[in-house]
Amino acid sequence: KKAEKKAISLLKKNGYKIESFQTTAKGKLLQDDKTLTFLIRADLIVSKDKKKFIAEVKSGKAASIEEINTRRQLLEYSKVFNNKNLILIDTEKNKIKKIEF
Repeated sequence: KKAEKKAISLLKKNGYKIESFQTTAKGKLLQDDKTLTFLIRADLIVSKDKKKFIAEVKSGKAASIEEINTRRQLLEYSKVFNNKNLILIDTEKNKIKKIEF
């Protein structure tokens, strides 16, 4: 994707190392006492200053944490990846936003 290439360039310019692309994680939940599993996929896993971050690439309105679907997506990533360090990359505004729940 063009947006992901732009995000990778922006991250590298800001000192982040790309660890992996399109990384999946398995989540689980209980429904009526039965365990259900599901997969989620983060755009990027990056690192900087010995910290790992889950990075999501967005543009337009979706690049705002105030957008409910984006906020819920990042909250789910935080829970399933068990990592409170999140990055929301706005490719239109060339911004890296650190998010923590």
